[in-house]
Amino acid sequence: MKSKDNVKTRFKLYKAGKMWLIAGTTFLALAGLGSVTVHADSNNLNTQSAQSTVATNQDVKVESTQSQDNNVVTVQNNGVTTPAQADSNKQDNSATDSKNATVPAQTDSNRQDNSAAENKDATPAQADSNKQDNSATDSKDATPAQSDSNKQDNSATDSKDATPAQSDSNKQDNSATDNKNVADQANSTSVNSDTTSNTNANNQKVALLAADNQTDGWNTDHTQYTQGGQLLTGVHNIDGTYYDFDENHNIVKNNYVQSQWGLWYMFGNDGRIATKVTPWAGTYYYFDPLTYLRVDNNYVQSQWGSWYMFGNDGRVVSGVTQWAGTYYYFDPYTYLRVDNNYVQSQWGTWYMFGNDGRIVSGVTQWAGSYYDFDPTTYLRVDNAYVQSQWGAWYMFGNDGRIVSGFHELNGQQYFFDLNTYQMVKEHWANTGSEWRYFDGNGQLTSTDFVTSIANGAMQTWYKYGVLPSVSIAQAICESNWGTAAPGNNLFGIKGSYNGQSQLLWTWEVYNGQSVHIQDWFRVYPTANESVNDHGSFLYENSRYNNLLWDNNYYSVCNKLHQDGYATAPTYANTLINIIHASGLDQFDEGL
Repeated sequence: MKSKDNVKTRFKLYKAGKMWLIAGTTFLALAGLGSVTVHADSNNLNTQSAQSTVATNQDVKVESTQSQDNNVVTVQNNGVTTPAQADSNKQDNSATDSKNATVPAQTDSNRQDNSAAENKDATPAQADSNKQDNSATDSKDATPAQSDSNKQDNSATDSKDATPAQSDSNKQDNSATDNKNVADQANSTSVNSDTTSNTNANNQKVALLAADNQTDGWNTDHTQYTQGGQLLTGVHNIDGTYYDFDENHNIVKNNYVQSQWGLWYMFGNDGRIATKVTPWAGTYYYFDPLTYLRVDNNYVQSQWGSWYMFGNDGRVVSGVTQWAGTYYYFDPYTYLRVDNNYVQSQWGTWYMFGNDGRIVSGVTQWAGSYYDFDPTTYLRVDNAYVQSQWGAWYMFGNDGRIVSGFHELNGQQYFFDLNTYQMVKEHWANTGSEWRYFDGNGQLTSTDFVTSIANGAMQTWYKYGVLPSVSIAQAICESNWGTAAPGNNLFGIKGSYNGQSQLLWTWEVYNGQSVHIQDWFRVYPTANESVNDHGSFLYENSRYNNLLWDNNYYSVCNKLHQDGYATAPTYANTLINIIHASGLDQFDEGL
């Protein structure tokens, strides 16, 4: 039995058109020396047929065009296998393209080089020893370009130094190699019939023509691709991009499939490998433009500039999603990130997302107000007094908005500044209709007298330039918190008001002596009119011009005494002490 190398040498000899006559002559000589009985007519017919068929390269191309199907060249003994049989014998790398492929270890053990098929009873070890460069494509780390460069037809590896043209000439279907002794038998055995001789010669001719002259490139409907005389299966680089062909050699379109080296790729409607955002199976995925691999759990920029989040399963994300140590929200219709908005999550709860898209905690400004979000649950805080992220305390109402003005909490009245939103403590506050005082706990304290005149005192500043704290302190001092003010005369101004006056006893100091005398004092319909008249009195008397529009109560109190408003030597200090004790200087803030 001849060796495999002898068979290949013989194959090449037949391929060289000019050497055909030498081969025919050798065949006849061997037949004569072996005393083989043949029919001369049939022998001559076969010789002439072979010569006429392969005498020129042109003839070879014609015959090859007529036998493009690889299945035709599969020869087993005396018959040609069916397409189904041929497919069952094929064990090319395209087996790994199947979506139902077993684990990598199993697919590796099932993969055999075509040369292994020469021995159907070969053990796995023998099959592994026959593996050629195609096994390189099994590597999960191989890039598509590397895999394509390593991929060759199995028969090409018979000669490592063969050129692509030589590799093509050496290609034969697996079933053709099962009958390696056809030529030997023709030289050593008697051929008893014309039919047997014709069959052997024709089978060799068909195998030669089909293996050597497949037309490379796309078929007419662009569904299959021939390369090196073989229809492709698996992922291949064609025309600067990648395509995938299934086990039937048909192009894969609009599907996500596993390659021959184990990695998964998406192929679009035109069959090309997909990159960036791609719709598939009712959702969207993103494929890296360099590796073509699916991107999972990342926020990436699409081909049209917008950014999208893709989850652990590669699908585009909507709703609240955890990423990079925080949470984001992606619109369920546009899939875009939502910034600076208060939205409802996929499980019904509401959350606030800031200008950078991150979920918010702490006090946050939104929609013209402020809200507070719990730093643990991220939920909105309602009807609670809480400390902000910068340490200040704020009250949030039933609708989550920050509170300003009066607010009742645990049965007590509190007031929150209209500008700072902070609780007023130990301070006078303008509640809108009147000024009220709140103690150290922020609770409202009964100060009806100051409350009744505070608005009037403020007006005297804007009308006459008299400082409110001094005006109120004088009213407290002169009327003993409003308890000693006959005729609503809070400041003890003598004379008459709109013709109204009354005679009253009063204490005066003359030459260091306190004297009890009677004098006429003004009468007012209301306390506020008394406050207004006091401002007008200081404004119209030129001796008090020096204290007008002075917003320092120390200075104003001393000027009043110097200008002779009161005869008591301690009058200035008395007013200053009242202002301190009652916090009246708070009325002067901002003037």
